[in-house]
Amino acid sequence: MRADFAHYCTVQKATTRLDRMLLLLRAPSLWALAVYRFGKWVERTPSRALRVLYLVLFEVVRHATGVLLHRWVEIEADVWFESYAPIFIGARRVGRGARIYGGVTLGSGGPRERRGVPAIGRDVVLCPGASVVGPVDVPDGSVVGPNTLLTSSPSGKGPWLGSPALRFKRDPALLVPA
Repeated sequence: MRADFAHYCTVQKATTRLDRMLLLLRAPSLWALAVYRFGKWVERTPSRALRVLYLVLFEVVRHATGVLLHRWVEIEADVWFESYAPIFIGARRVGRGARIYGGVTLGSGGPRERRGVPAIGRDVVLCPGASVVGPVDVPDGSVVGPNTLLTSSPSGKGPWLGSPALRFKRDPALLVPA
């Protein structure tokens, strides 16, 4: 949790002690990430009381922040979630350095015989409103543009935009919010 807090301080440019304290109010997704990390720790302990505490915290934080991080998802270090917008994360893995903006949905989908959940690579950017559903592997360093629906694995690293998602021919930085 300390590493997550330090990463959020870097991303939000919170350098002073006051900025760091206010970050806890300005970044509610940090609370969701802390409860997620607590849930991963609770998985390894036999205490029923801690499991009940986790379930209560999970529900409170989910409703208060709009960020749903399932305990079974593997979220690596240095992942940043935008605050103040609904985010639903139901993926196998979210790689190190991923940036996930508001309104993003990662979840199960696909035809009955190929149903599955996505895996997000390292340093992937999921822009506002992006949806990645089904057994999709998003390659490292990819950018999934705003309001893009990705239902099949992209052929390679790069920017993707539209519904269905097509390779964006211009600079990927044009897709990422400032």
